[in-house]
Amino acid sequence: MSFTSTTVALKYDIAINDRFGVGSEENLARHIFQILQSGDACGQLILVCWKHTDIPVLSQSLGCSPLQGCPLDFPSLEFDAVFEIKYLYDVPSFGLPQAKAEDEPTGKAQYNTWKVFGNVQHEGFDPLAYSKHAGDYPYGGTERAGRWIEDMISAEEYMKDKRKRSQN
Repeated sequence: MSFTSTTVALKYDIAINDRFGVGSEENLARHIFQILQSGDACGQLILVCWKHTDIPVLSQSLGCSPLQGCPLDFPSLEFDAVFEIKYLYDVPSFGLPQAKAEDEPTGKAQYNTWKVFGNVQHEGFDPLAYSKHAGDYPYGGTERAGRWIEDMISAEEYMKDKRKRSQN
C-alpha cells in the first residue's frame, strides 16, 4: 500500500481494499463491476492505486479502450497523471446502438446500457516545488532531503486510526 493511497483514504474517508495486486486486473474489474451492478457505487468514487505502467491493462479490463478515452500505453516515467473512468447507466444513445432488454411486466422493449468514458488528467506535480514548500530547502541547506516523508503515515497507522474513529 502506498503513502499516496493511505493519505487520500484518510482525507476522503475511503475504505482501503488491498486484496488485489498487479496481475489480478481481471479479478479487480469483476469486483468493481459487482459493486456497479449492485448500485452501491451510484454517485460514489472508487479510487484505485495501481502500478502506473500497468494502468492501461487495468483500464482495458474495466472496459475502457482508446475509443472511450483510455490510452493503450503509459510512459514509464510518467508519475503525475490520473486516469478517470466514468460509468453511466441508461444514458440516451444519441443514435448509437444499445443493448435491448425485455421489460417483463409490460412486455415492452427497454433500452438499458452502460456507457464508459475515460480521461487522463495531468496533475502537474512538481516534486522539487513540493519539497521546497515542505521545508526541504531552508537557507543554508539541510543534511538530508525528503524530510516531509516523516509526516506520512503507514498502512498500519491508517488502519489503527480508522478503527479508532469507527468506535467513536
